[in-house]
Amino acid sequence: MAEEVSNSDSIPEYNSYLKFKEYMPHKCHLLKLDEDNKFFINSALNCLTNINTFLTYLYNYNDIFNSSLYYKTLFNTVDSIYENLKENTYHFKPDEITKLILNNIKVFENKSNHDPRLLIDCILNFFLKVGKNNSEISISSLDFLNISESPNTDLTFVEYDLSKNNKFEDDKIMIVIKKEIKCPNLSCGKKSNVFKSFSTFHFYLSYDTNKEYTIYDYFNEFFQKEDKESEFKCTECSKLGKTESKNLFCKLPEDLIIFIYYDDEKKNYNDFYYKFDEIIDLTKYCWNEDDNNKNKNIINKRYFLSSLIACKCPKTEDEIFYTFCRKDKDSKFLIYYSDNNNVRDGVKNVNNKIIKLKTDQYDRKRGYPYVLVYSALKN
Repeated sequence: MAEEVSNSDSIPEYNSYLKFKEYMPHKCHLLKLDEDNKFFINSALNCLTNINTFLTYLYNYNDIFNSSLYYKTLFNTVDSIYENLKENTYHFKPDEITKLILNNIKVFENKSNHDPRLLIDCILNFFLKVGKNNSEISISSLDFLNISESPNTDLTFVEYDLSKNNKFEDDKIMIVIKKEIKCPNLSCGKKSNVFKSFSTFHFYLSYDTNKEYTIYDYFNEFFQKEDKESEFKCTECSKLGKTESKNLFCKLPEDLIIFIYYDDEKKNYNDFYYKFDEIIDLTKYCWNEDDNNKNKNIINKRYFLSSLIACKCPKTEDEIFYTFCRKDKDSKFLIYYSDNNNVRDGVKNVNNKIIKLKTDQYDRKRGYPYVLVYSALKN
């Protein structure tokens, strides 16, 4: 079916095409390839192919017929996985996309960059060009064929003015914050709204043996940075100056992708402590839905942990990634692991992957969280 896409008049309508949710989390085992010895490509694919908003975006991609080899290869890979499931085939070898990633994208020639966080960002921003309808995409000048940035580089930021472009409302994968800014010119004082959109969160853990990080630490820090003084040019009086702004979410998608990074200067990951909740509530970070600030886009505020990618033995020769996914907050997680012949039926408790307290004993087999995916809780 995937091969016929380029010859059809339009892509099949999403809801009637594969009905992804009937298969999610899917049980297609991606066979391990020697080229992907860390399992970073397969772990990223296992994660993304269980995210409904990602699949919706992939199958509704606007530029399918003028798209690049990268999009077509990604589409064919995902399409084959779900076609196999429809035919009760539960093994798939992702050799085409693996070779494309390793042979054509220069950043992955460096094995230290074999990281599912960087790959997921690459897929969203280079393969799919999330935010491509916006004129001020900050990554537009970067070429993934030649960039040499470290995996810690945030490649996802987009800024635009909604008065010129309202297309974000139909984009199911984007996160949008509204910046409420007052002109620094006292004789003007015009209030303006500026919107920023992006597709993933990047949470950096600094080395601090007294700190047990939470997801809310990230959001608090995120908005503290956004609220700080920054340069702003008023559209009314053209005054350029520094001013503070108030920032909150005005749109949250059904699925949130959060990358967890650890201070690179500290090689011993056992010295980082965290407690990431399975249920999070972002209400306090959203604009209030009152008469003056009503925003119908803020539908999703409470989320449950639906997927995660963990890393064993980080920064060593034995480094390997594996994925957990589940259907809802009461389901068990399926386990996608390179050494298994099938997708393993799951575990209910993933505390040893998302909680590491100062009182915990050292565990050589511990998996460290690299990617957390939260999906909206339905009312």
